[in-house]
Amino acid sequence: NGRFIPEWSELEGLPATVTICSLQDALHEKNIHALSAIGTLASFEKDPFMALNAALFHHGLFVYIPEACILDKPLHLIFQNQGDEGVFVQPRALILQGDNSEAKIIQDFSTHSAPYSFSNAVCEIQLAENAKLDLYSLQCEDDNQSLVNTTEIHIRKHAVLKVVNFTLGGKLVRNNLNVVLDSPECEAHLSGYYHPGNGQTFDNHTLVDHRHPRCNSNELYKGAIGAGGHAVFNGKVFVRKDAQKTNAYQNNRNILLSDDAMVNTKPQLEIYADDVKCSHGSSTGYLDPEQLFYLRSRGISREVAKRLLLKAYAGEII
Repeated sequence: NGRFIPEWSELEGLPATVTICSLQDALHEKNIHALSAIGTLASFEKDPFMALNAALFHHGLFVYIPEACILDKPLHLIFQNQGDEGVFVQPRALILQGDNSEAKIIQDFSTHSAPYSFSNAVCEIQLAENAKLDLYSLQCEDDNQSLVNTTEIHIRKHAVLKVVNFTLGGKLVRNNLNVVLDSPECEAHLSGYYHPGNGQTFDNHTLVDHRHPRCNSNELYKGAIGAGGHAVFNGKVFVRKDAQKTNAYQNNRNILLSDDAMVNTKPQLEIYADDVKCSHGSSTGYLDPEQLFYLRSRGISREVAKRLLLKAYAGEII
């Protein structure tokens, strides 16, 4: 419920220089890294859900990976909601990486033992020069769980960011992913896969903010929308006036698996520089009937054929 539980965590084997603790403890102990970064990335003035989290979160999580530190195993962050009644929780995490550091982090929103819950999660991440981060978000919640997940990431010179988001469960899931390329010559790769159905709504909003020259970004989100499912994709690439030599690519692809499946998609480019390479696109359709016929003519049932085609379709993200 938004509290860091050390006794449930396995912290053995981590380098001694890595700090993992409650965000509240880090602030009370006047950790200079936490004090200088908290609230500077995810501004509560931009969004009411971030304001609500800033006002109500307790404990939270603080992760500091110092310069030149390379983690050989991923950090698996499990966000778990518990309670005999419905719960409204405000998880918050602050993750800082120093120069030349490398890490893989998994955010896992899939473990619940409450009748119903609403999570309003905020994660702030800062990558220093030449840092590398692979961030994976797994969302496999029950149909009585809802999630608003806001992630704000700032990356510095020569840093490389990869974000992969899987949304496979939950009644309502809204992902706000905002990435700021805060120095020249850094890059961000964003991808996601979502599969709503049966009254579920999965909503992905992304913003890639190119503020400096010679930066690269790639974005690919793919969805398979089942019967009664609703998906939303709103992706924006913002290229500021000084961000010359920008290379940005964005694409959203969707497959409708039923006549009552629905998707709303809006890829966007907003460009104020004149020496850039930028493109965006969107496509929505159905499974290819000729491919289905080919597989069925080989003795494969319709359901197995559909699963094979969807597995191949999702494989580019997986």
